Amino acid sequence: RWDVMQLCNGVLCGLVAVTPGCGVIDPWAGMLVAVFGAALFLGCDALMLKMQLDDVVAAVPMHLCCGILGTLFVGLFAREEYIKDFYGVSPEAGRRWGAFFGGDGKLLAAQIVALLVTMLWVCLFFAPYFWVMRRFDLIRVPMEQELAGLDASKYGVITTNELPMMPKPRQKVYV
Repeated sequence: RWDVMQLCNGVLCGLVAVTPGCGVIDPWAGMLVAVFGAALFLGCDALMLKMQLDDVVAAVPMHLCCGILGTLFVGLFAREEYIKDFYGVSPEAGRRWGAFFGGDGKLLAAQIVALLVTMLWVCLFFAPYFWVMRRFDLIRVPMEQELAGLDASKYGVITTNELPMMPKPRQKVYV
């Protein structure tokens, strides 16, 4: 059965995954990383649900998981001519293009180091923030507001997801 929300998430995941390498990989590799990104999203989203981690808009599986995949793909699929055109790399810099295209692995190593440094930076800066937020109980809304729906409790608006289900008519109505 088709699910429009999952379709939209799959497209977004493909875009997130292809972004790190869009200037240095071939179009077919872009399609490959987009398809892998969408599949990875489904797996990571299911894992987060199984672990009971609250991510209403699926931002973590979309941006973290697909972003990591896309960043690693650069180290594997970047083309020599695109790297030279895009960055102007001189021959004495070494073979710094994708490992699958004759690169010496330095680009892949640089991508891995960049991922680790980024994760460390995020953890160092946001762990204290979330610790303070949790310490003063500022992360979650009261249970009554959560059950009523945040749109209704905060703004007085009922969204389509919060509307009561209408019974299906027995007869077709033509207007």
